[in-house]
Amino acid sequence: MNQTNTRVNENNANTANDNDNNNNKDANTNTAIEWRRAKALELNSRGYSVVDIAKKLQVSHSTISRDLEHIRNESREVMQDYLTDTLPTDVRRTLIAMDDIIKTSWDISENAQDDKIRLEALRLVNNVMTSRTELLGNVGIIDKIIKLAEDIKNKNITNKGNE
Repeated sequence: MNQTNTRVNENNANTANDNDNNNNKDANTNTAIEWRRAKALELNSRGYSVVDIAKKLQVSHSTISRDLEHIRNESREVMQDYLTDTLPTDVRRTLIAMDDIIKTSWDISENAQDDKIRLEALRLVNNVMTSRTELLGNVGIIDKIIKLAEDIKNKNITNKGNE
């Protein structure tokens, strides 16, 4: 019984070591891929072609093409998350802060004894109101762009289905 338990424990230890080695290999591979993709993106942003990047990193141009495609897809997902989750909250928080600035500036302009301070407070109200209008206008444009992109994507899917 003791020898059997010892063998089982040794086998379990070997299996655990094998799993650790495989996990380390996977982690090293992922780290190398992430490094290559980051370097490919950096070089691409500097104007290097896919072929030039491949030569510089000593990999095939198809690998670099796949890396850049992966980066584009990942970027789309990040952008979509930002547009749907983060941006609306940021816009609302900004609008609330702008309203606060406008109220405070009006209070300052009404209570100021000095005309220069009054005029500066009113100038701030004007600037913030203008920025607020621009912000709200841009949000509408972004919303239209998102809807347009979704429409184009849906049309492409429909066209592929009809082929």
